[in-house]
Amino acid sequence: MNTPFTKLPLAMTDIETTGLNPMVHEIIEIGCVILNPQTGETINEFEVKIAPLRISDAHPKALEVNGYRQEDWRYAVSLQDGLQQYADTIRGSVFCAQNATFDWSFLSNAFGREYINLDIDYHRLDLVSLSYAKLRDKGVMKYNLNSLAEFFNIAPEPFPHRALTGARIAAQVYTRLMING
Repeated sequence: MNTPFTKLPLAMTDIETTGLNPMVHEIIEIGCVILNPQTGETINEFEVKIAPLRISDAHPKALEVNGYRQEDWRYAVSLQDGLQQYADTIRGSVFCAQNATFDWSFLSNAFGREYINLDIDYHRLDLVSLSYAKLRDKGVMKYNLNSLAEFFNIAPEPFPHRALTGARIAAQVYTRLMING
């Protein structure tokens, strides 16, 4: 018998990119917190820096937000290696992200280009949608990660952004929203 997707671990994922267009810009970092969807307990964490191949195509604002500095990516892996490590880490889970449309558009595009099989449940959870459904009558006006963190008295994501830090904060928001709320 197959496990219902509601019982599978959540792969709370955040990525950092060189811009907003998955057809032009690149993933340069992936962070993920695997958590138990019933308890919010962290099962595993993952992070990887990915070496950009076309940094000249990057949007300056994106590099400012994620604090990209070439020397910090000195030991970054190839996109294929980073995606394979991520795929191995999240096997058997459900993808979830603060803005699932953004993160998933980059990741699904990259998995397809690199011909990497992603063995996860087909459902995708979006923290913005979950938050809107549960908080729209509680005075929440903005659903970005820092606004949700503030609502739950969670420290905001530091600047510049790191993928694992974003995934950790999103996991805390999920836990407060869906388990402790």
